[in-house]
Amino acid sequence: MDTRRADGFTLIELLVVIAVIAILAALLFPVFGQAREKARAAACLSNQRQLSTAMLLYVQDADEVFPGYVEDVDARAGSVTPIWSAMLQPYARNHQIVLCPSAGRSQWSGTWGERGWLSIGYNNHFGGWLFCHDTDCRPIRVSLAQIARPVHVVLFADSSPGETAQGYRGYLSSNWNARVDQCGEPIVVNGTGDTLSDRHQGGTNVSLADGHAKWYRTRSLVPDGTPPPPDAWCQVIADINPARLKWLVIDNTIE
Repeated sequence: MDTRRADGFTLIELLVVIAVIAILAALLFPVFGQAREKARAAACLSNQRQLSTAMLLYVQDADEVFPGYVEDVDARAGSVTPIWSAMLQPYARNHQIVLCPSAGRSQWSGTWGERGWLSIGYNNHFGGWLFCHDTDCRPIRVSLAQIARPVHVVLFADSSPGETAQGYRGYLSSNWNARVDQCGEPIVVNGTGDTLSDRHQGGTNVSLADGHAKWYRTRSLVPDGTPPPPDAWCQVIADINPARLKWLVIDNTIE
């Protein structure tokens, strides 16, 4: 009598194999997710390097003056006024480099009316303010010669994208909310307005005015609470951050 076992798996064996596969998948999926995020973060960092190069090319063609975050046109031009992303397109020729791949809801925008959707923001201290003497008001513009230490001056950083009507200002980045009170207050990371995003595993990609880009822990970019020096303009607190990066661009109170 032939008592050999029939080929194939029993139900118990099959269930054991499925359970082992499920355990391995549970262990490996987070690793795969982290690997994908690292790849997106690297692509974002590359985008910021390319943006910095495009910006420096623009500056060379503009008598070494950085653009404001909105084009110098009649203030009443409205929602169709170009912003910095559109101004750099002749040098970048790529809509994707103003977007971070990790910011899923971000999209190209080149106008004032859609300024909330970008996910890489221009340092908001590069222009936009009006300096008035009597009745003569003109936008402040930063020249290359005014930047004493470009290796420390923030040019672009990961920002928080969203609907402009809801207060998002993804086209700008900042570590300090100057609009609150006289001396302002720290920004809300991942919030609306001119802010920072920590979407890269608790970190933010930043590009500097000399053209290089680097990942930083987001908390190292935000003021640590140290008060400004006596008699200093209170806004210099923006530059008192653990990373020692300069956001005020041409203010050299903090060395």
